[in-house]
Amino acid sequence: MSGRRLLVLLVIAAVAWYFYTHRSGVSAAASSSSSSSALRNTSPGNDCLARAESADRDVAAAAALVSHPPVDASAWQSAEGSALAAISSAESGCGASAAGKEGEAVVELRGALTSMRSLMGDLSAAAKGTGGATEVARTMEDIDSHMEKARSILR
Repeated sequence: MSGRRLLVLLVIAAVAWYFYTHRSGVSAAASSSSSSSALRNTSPGNDCLARAESADRDVAAAAALVSHPPVDASAWQSAEGSALAAISSAESGCGASAAGKEGEAVVELRGALTSMRSLMGDLSAAAKGTGGATEVARTMEDIDSHMEKARSILR
């Protein structure tokens, strides 16, 4: 096994471990909290948060496919299309101007969405076997950081 292939497998294992330890609990808690907050308040910040959380779940599902090689090309295309559509939807939903703390949260969420789009590019390269997975863990941490900052601002 070549050193490059071993490195790619280690990065994929790190991604799988990250999703195993971080994403499962966050998604359930985030969706239940966003559902209850959506019932209370349909402000631009909360709408943007709900859309960004939905996009984050789709990106996580796409990343899970890449973490289990070999990657099925049709499954990847479907997951990639779904994730990119969710990111685009969130970007358009986060375009509304908000003032004060909601504006700060929307800025954080836009940062998360930018990182999600970058992550999808890296995952696409990894799914096609052309590399691109070296910054995946750092990008996922960046997404989580932006999302958590936005949640704390909107509380």
